[in-house]
Amino acid sequence: AFSLESDCPTQQQPAAPPSLLPSTAPMRLVVQRVSSASVHVEGELVGQIGRGLLVLVGIATADGDAAIEWGVRKVVGLRLWEGSNGKAWAQGLKDARLQLLLVSQFTLHAVLKGNKP
Repeated sequence: AFSLESDCPTQQQPAAPPSLLPSTAPMRLVVQRVSSASVHVEGELVGQIGRGLLVLVGIATADGDAAIEWGVRKVVGLRLWEGSNGKAWAQGLKDARLQLLLVSQFTLHAVLKGNKP
């Protein structure tokens, strides 16, 4: 997995380390390539995909439409798969006809104080 933070031009990037960011820090995305993924809530299946991307999404209260549109463009545009010609990092989700599962994860904006959240 790797983490992306919004570089949306309408938002200023904080200089503090991630553990010290205020809860108003820009949207955070954690992107993971998966062969399959699913989400269960109270034992009920609420979402599942085959091969594609699982994205944990932490939207901050200060994030507006521009930040959300940036996040969508960034995730959909990521080239994380080999192309049909064997070239690495050549295809994105749409090119490779893969699936996307977004999971709301507000804890990406948690601030740790000591050893307790």
